[in-house]
Amino acid sequence: MNRHAPNTLHVPKRTLLLQLFAIFLKIGPTTFGGGYAILPAIDRELTEKRKWLDADEMSEITALSGAAPGGIGVNVAALVGFRIAGIPGLIAAVTGIALPTIAIMLLLCAGATGFRNNSYVQAALTGIKPTVIALIVYAAVRLGRQSLHNVFAWVVTLTSTALLMWTPIHPILVLAIGSAAGLAMEWFQHGNHKHDRRGKISKPSDSIVKLGTHQHQSKQAQG
Repeated sequence: MNRHAPNTLHVPKRTLLLQLFAIFLKIGPTTFGGGYAILPAIDRELTEKRKWLDADEMSEITALSGAAPGGIGVNVAALVGFRIAGIPGLIAAVTGIALPTIAIMLLLCAGATGFRNNSYVQAALTGIKPTVIALIVYAAVRLGRQSLHNVFAWVVTLTSTALLMWTPIHPILVLAIGSAAGLAMEWFQHGNHKHDRRGKISKPSDSIVKLGTHQHQSKQAQG
């Protein structure tokens, strides 16, 4: 996963690291809601605008980031940075996305007491909350378009959603169930593939037997 993206092969390493840092420095403070709400901004910047990643790579990075511990925004930044520029890229991307968030949170904590009951702050939060929901839904729909191409994917998605909504099961267990289902499907398909290959390999031997029988019958006819 640490091979360079095609569109970055001719970019000097220092310039590439500065670009990674600047991109995530810009994305961090301009995306409200964090978590999955930050994914559309990262996806738009890296896959649509700069073409550093394709849709499948971004889907894989999102899935790995969601399954790993910690905030998904930082996880995505780390994997994207590593994918594009190795360990230095990982450090540049994580530093870029974390610095403004830390600074803003320090300011908010310092002024939270004075602005907690401010009507304008409360009105702004009232509008931000549904916007964050829209960003999360957008990220889910976009990821679904890239991943839900067969019945198996739909079954796992709907089952996982039902478990999370209507049972007290821990999300990590849902991730484990999804991983186990994927491994079971791979094992099943691999077993069928081996079976098909064995069937195909046996056919030439049948042809050889038929050819030998035909030659033997021809010799008998000539005799």
